[in-house]
Amino acid sequence: MQLSRLLQGRAALQKILDISPGFPKETWPVRWERTKQAGSLTFEAHHLTKDGRLVPVEISANYLEFDGKEYHFAFVRDITERKRAEEETRAANARFQGILDTASDAILSMNGEQRIVLFNQQAEAMFGHPAHEVIGRPLEILLPPRSRKGHKGHVEGFAAGSVSRRLMSDRSELYGLRKDGEEFPLEITISKLEVEGQPVFTAVVRDITKRKRLEERLRRSQKLEALGQLASGVAHNFNNSLAVILGRAELSELLTEDPKIRRNLKSSRKRPMTVPTRSDVFRTSRASARTAQRRPFG
Repeated sequence: MQLSRLLQGRAALQKILDISPGFPKETWPVRWERTKQAGSLTFEAHHLTKDGRLVPVEISANYLEFDGKEYHFAFVRDITERKRAEEETRAANARFQGILDTASDAILSMNGEQRIVLFNQQAEAMFGHPAHEVIGRPLEILLPPRSRKGHKGHVEGFAAGSVSRRLMSDRSELYGLRKDGEEFPLEITISKLEVEGQPVFTAVVRDITKRKRLEERLRRSQKLEALGQLASGVAHNFNNSLAVILGRAELSELLTEDPKIRRNLKSSRKRPMTVPTRSDVFRTSRASARTAQRRPFG
């Protein structure tokens, strides 16, 4: 943009401070010397228009020596639209970062080299690393050593495929590595997109430690239930056999003529039997299962 157009037809001015009132007067000698040494210098400032508005400008100052005298001449460009776009981008980035930091799951992104480029607050809490420690570093620092090679291959395969989103833990169990060395089970959903021709992978990560503990307790409860059913069946069969034995003993007592044998049979029938009933077995197994489920997370 021409200077005359920018200033809306104002007459040529004698002092730079009339055009750029915010320009620090004390820095002028330094700026002059830097332009002289470099031959040209580009910087941003604000210029005053005829109607009193300050507009952002980009100035390309050039040093010229002619006929024994030193001159500066400059190309000035109105960058109002560029500044507005930059501010909109900053606001959008701030909103995006706010969404990331309020998400309930850990979210991280990595580039095509599998180096971390984004790490939200939940990821910091989950893995124990502040973001500045992991940005730019390979993803493998968040994985146990035994999983690193295989996981890298999975990501490369995902990158080469046509699917844009996938649950990584649908193939095998995944584990993460906290900063203190603790391993923990993960569920990871990964997606991919292209940014300026380069692949970017974004992973939503969930710590499923509590879920795994609940699943283990459910398995134990089911085993106890199955054991109770088995024991109940055994007790039922035993009671049936015992009833047959006692019935035959009673019949033998009636048929025998030997007083001694009759006394022994009568004594054995009256002896107390402590065989658990089906309901006793179920009640015991269910009580054990409830006790296991009430056990606190450890």
